Amino acid sequence: MVAQFPIGLLAKDCGELALYESLSELEEGVEIIDVENDEYAGWDAANYSIRLAVHSAKVAQGWLRVDRASAEPQAQEFIRAVEQFATSAGVSATVGVGEQPIEFLRRVEGVTPTQARRPSGWRGLFRRG
Repeated sequence: MVAQFPIGLLAKDCGELALYESLSELEEGVEIIDVENDEYAGWDAANYSIRLAVHSAKVAQGWLRVDRASAEPQAQEFIRAVEQFATSAGVSATVGVGEQPIEFLRRVEGVTPTQARRPSGWRGLFRRG
């Protein structure tokens, strides 16, 4: 099943967690080689874990495919990832009563230093063009 945007995406190598509102934004924010090497974990708007894959042929929707990977929502796993990201960025945050994980991530991103969310350097060099 196709995932619902927005997507919360965790870069496993550095612990960066970012929110992507659309497929085009996600395609700009990830690297093909990292998708192929399964370097990301993520959750969709309904809290299902997701799987990223590179389309084998050029399709109208773009080069990246985003599918649900779990049969059931994984809200607690998503919340733990947001809490770990907040802690690593030096932000004290806990999920509010009734707060959805995607909104919790939006709130954490709003108080997290920019460099903790979007590292510079090699990112973007290996994107499909």
